[in-house]
Amino acid sequence: MFIATICYLRDQERTLFLHRTKKKNDATKGTFIGIGGKIEGSESLEACVRREFTEETGLTLLDPRFQGM
Repeated sequence: MFIATICYLRDQERTLFLHRTKKKNDATKGTFIGIGGKIEGSESLEACVRREFTEETGLTLLDPRFQGM
């Protein structure tokens, strides 16, 4: 088992998703997914979501809010 984060960037009525197209033999290929990934080492949940968000979008997440597990 591993711990991972997922982030949804909301702007009024819009939500940012990633369109999964690059990986071959991927169950999620062609779908839209939230932004996030696995925690590395002793990284905190907030550090993980910030890192993954920047890696996947090129944007900086300013004020992430924990919503649940």
